[in-house]
Amino acid sequence: MAVRGADATMTIPPQTDDGLDPVNLIFTGYAPAWWVLQNFNGWNPTPCSEPKTLSGKTYDFTLETPDTGGQIPPCYGPRFHIRVWDMGLDPVLGQWSIGAAHHETSVCNPFPFCKHVIDGWEIAEREVRSTFAQNSATVSVSSYTLPNSGLYQNYYNDGNATLIQVSRPSTYPVRLTETGLRPGTSWSVTLNHTTLSSTSESVLFSEPNGTYAFTVAPINGYTSIPASAILQVSGNPVSQLVGFAPLEYSVSFSKSGLAPGTTWSVILDGISQESTEKSITFEVSKGTHLFTVQNPPGYKSNPSGGSLVVNSNTTVRVSYETTIQPTSSQPSASFFIYATIAAWAAVGLAAIITVARRRKLGSGDDRTISE
Repeated sequence: MAVRGADATMTIPPQTDDGLDPVNLIFTGYAPAWWVLQNFNGWNPTPCSEPKTLSGKTYDFTLETPDTGGQIPPCYGPRFHIRVWDMGLDPVLGQWSIGAAHHETSVCNPFPFCKHVIDGWEIAEREVRSTFAQNSATVSVSSYTLPNSGLYQNYYNDGNATLIQVSRPSTYPVRLTETGLRPGTSWSVTLNHTTLSSTSESVLFSEPNGTYAFTVAPINGYTSIPASAILQVSGNPVSQLVGFAPLEYSVSFSKSGLAPGTTWSVILDGISQESTEKSITFEVSKGTHLFTVQNPPGYKSNPSGGSLVVNSNTTVRVSYETTIQPTSSQPSASFFIYATIAAWAAVGLAAIITVARRRKLGSGDDRTISE
C-alpha cells in the first residue's frame, strides 16, 4: 500500500518477512519507536518473543500485557503481544513506526514446557486502541486499509489496520552510561541543576530541547572521561558514554621563574588546579592526557600545553619568563635629537638679542641734544 504525498511515496510493508504476521498498526506524526514505547502504558517488556524481521529489519521493541489476571507473568498466556519497527523519517508520515499485534494463549504439555498459539489479530488491535485512547500524546486513532486481508496462522486478518497519530513529547530522554566501574559502584551526574545517582550502568534524565552542561561526580580511585561536557537536545533522545579508569599514576607540574607567591594553574583533562607553591599534582590513569598551563599576568610559560602519554609517574617542568620589557637608564636617541634642537634654538636666540642691542646702541650715538 502506498501513502502518497507532495514530496514522497512511502510503501507500508503488509506483513513480516516470514509471512506469518500481518502489519496491523501504523504510528504516525511524531512516532519514532522509542516514543511509541513510552506511550504503551500498562504494557511490559517480554523476554519471550522470537526473532522476527520486517523488510530485513529486526523489531525495535516487543511488549506484552495480560488478557486476564490469572496467568503467570511474564510470557504465559492468554496475553496480548506486540512487535514494533521504527521506519524512520518520511515527509508525509513524519517519524513513523509500524507494528504487528496479536492475541495468544499458552499450550503446555506438560507445564512448564509451553508454546504460544495465536488466536486473534483484531482483538489485539482493539487493546492497543484502548491503550492509546487514554494517552495524552495521542492526536487521533482511526482505521487504514492495507492489502493484507486473509488467513495468518489459521486466523483471519481483516486488513483494516489501526492508524495512530502521536504528538511530540515535551521532553526527551538524556541517558548517560558508564563503563569501567566495578558492578554495584555508585556514581552520579549533575545535569541542569539536578543530580541523579545510580549503582547500575545508566542514569536517565528527561529534558526539553536545549543545551545542557553536565558534570560527573569524582569517585575515589577513578578518573572519568569526560568529567564534564555539553549536551544538545534537539527533538531526539541523547546518549552519552562516560568512561571510568582507575587512577594509577601521578603527574606533577613543577614551575620555575615566577615571583614568590604568584598564583599559577594547570588544566589536565578538563580539571583545573591552582597553587602558589612550586608544584601541582594530579592523579591519573594510564593513557594519553591533555594539559594547558595558565599564565599569570605578565608571564608566559614553556610549555604552554600539550599531551602526555602516561605509563608511570611523570613530572612536567614549566618555565616562566616575564613578558614586561625593562626600562633603560640610558638616554634615548630622541633625547639627543631634542637636546640638539634646543641648543641650536638657544644659540639663535642669543644671536638675535646681541644684534638687537647693537642696533639700539648705534641709534643712541646719532641723537642731537638741543637745549
